[in-house]
Amino acid sequence: MPSSFQELPHDIIREIAVRSLPELPELTTVRPPLSLCHVSSSWRHVVQSSPELWSILFVKAPAKGNHPRLLNKILEWFGRAKTRPLSFFLSLEPLTPFSYRKYDGPSQYECFLKQLSPIVSRTRHLGLNLEKMEDFMEYFISKSLQWDFSKLDSFDLACEWGSFFSPTRGVAMVDLFKDALGLHCLSIHGMLFYDHIHVLDRQTIFPLSNLTTIVLQEPLVHEDWDSMIQSCPRMRYGDFTFNMYPVGPSGPINHGRLADLEVLLLKARLDGEHSLVAQVANLELPNLHTLRLDADYRAKLMSPEALGFQHFHCIQSLALNCGWRDGVDGMVQLFQQVVNVKELTLTFSDYHASGYKISRSLFKAMSYAESHIILPKLTSLRIHSSWSWGYSYDGFDVNALPYVIKSRSLSEPPVGCERLQSLTIALDLYRPINREEAKTKKTFQVLMLLCSVAGVAFDLTDSIDDWDKERSNRRAFGGMFDE
Repeated sequence: MPSSFQELPHDIIREIAVRSLPELPELTTVRPPLSLCHVSSSWRHVVQSSPELWSILFVKAPAKGNHPRLLNKILEWFGRAKTRPLSFFLSLEPLTPFSYRKYDGPSQYECFLKQLSPIVSRTRHLGLNLEKMEDFMEYFISKSLQWDFSKLDSFDLACEWGSFFSPTRGVAMVDLFKDALGLHCLSIHGMLFYDHIHVLDRQTIFPLSNLTTIVLQEPLVHEDWDSMIQSCPRMRYGDFTFNMYPVGPSGPINHGRLADLEVLLLKARLDGEHSLVAQVANLELPNLHTLRLDADYRAKLMSPEALGFQHFHCIQSLALNCGWRDGVDGMVQLFQQVVNVKELTLTFSDYHASGYKISRSLFKAMSYAESHIILPKLTSLRIHSSWSWGYSYDGFDVNALPYVIKSRSLSEPPVGCERLQSLTIALDLYRPINREEAKTKKTFQVLMLLCSVAGVAFDLTDSIDDWDKERSNRRAFGGMFDE
């Protein structure tokens, strides 16, 4: 190692360490910050004396192993964080009947969890991954496990399957989180049910009235969705997955006011009578600026009661993976209301045959040459398609995109309208291109050239993952276990 590298100023070493820190540091010497302690004695001194490097930790606790040694490593790690608030993410391996007998798993886990109490009392962001909820819930609700959540701000729970539901567990869970009055962010992932939130005559497990960020990736039904609206008046970011079943001839109508809500992501499985927009059409959402609607091909996007949604004019970012059942008329009806949308994302799936035809008519309708102008403020268009290439019924009609480019970028836009500045296309390819499909590839090359002439930033990718950064950041802990 060159001496000049070892003798770098301490502030430079500290900055290198901070920038190289992974999102979820682990107890491993092959990744920072522990790996940096082996550069030299000078680096080790700087790294170990920098509290900002030791306030976040992700730990996988095995069903068998030396739990006291693991606990000592955790205490040593967070001891270097001094008085900084902690972010602690814990993944507990499921206990099997074999591990119960041979490794005395239950008593080891109970002791291990109990001794983590001093860490939890300092934790601001806590994440738990439990593959089998029933194996561990008794230890979390045990009277001997007195975890202090008074400083908890964010709680993430990931579980593959299981449920909190039972009268005894419900009461105990309420007691467990009774001091979490500062909890503002709640994220629950897995095949779980709504009894996470309400049990025993709607008694609240978590302090819902204080929550500002809620991510519930579980199948809510209409009554649950309605209850969330009423119980979370301070919500700013909402990400929900739900099922909607028939409750009337025109579908469910929700009423309520969420004055602080800014981002709303809805993923739903709807029957043929329901409209996705109707789920929010009667809510007062004066500050909503980002809306994402994701439904299966059976769902309708618009319906008579969804027209005239008074707060659509606030939306600046709109993402749709639905609406193809309505046809282009339903889409245009929606676009006529979202007059201030600057960013539009459309997802076309090859399992719905009409997506190709609808996209062709829709792109033509987006032209400024039409008599009724839609999306006058649009500057960024993003398209995602699961496309097998070359088949007329798959994906979207790329040949219709030049209508949008020529009208919105090559020509002078009408008064009050904006130029299109960027076009991004993400394709999920399921097989390689063959010779018969070469003309489709050439179409993209022509489109790229047209964008270059029009001054439109063009990007062709094979994934849409980077479009969901905000959503993935909110559910980082839950998605972390999808291996």
